[in-house]
Amino acid sequence: MDIIVYALVLWLGIIIGYVLKSWLTTRFKNYSGTIVVDTDDFTEKTVYSLVLEDYPDELVFKKEVVFKIDTSAQSSKSQTKQ
Repeated sequence: MDIIVYALVLWLGIIIGYVLKSWLTTRFKNYSGTIVVDTDDFTEKTVYSLVLEDYPDELVFKKEVVFKIDTSAQSSKSQTKQ
């Protein structure tokens, strides 16, 4: 009977470990850079800026490139205007 309990604990630990690893991998995925969205007050146009974390030459060798989007500058400006 003890062997069955130990086997269940082992399998439960493996399943929880796999689920936790998958969640952490997707949650803290490495970003290649940030796209900053801002509004130019003078021309009243939306400006998109790209801030890279890696060298641009290294992007060619990646299968997938992921960027964060930062709109905090735009939201902070709209709050100060109100």
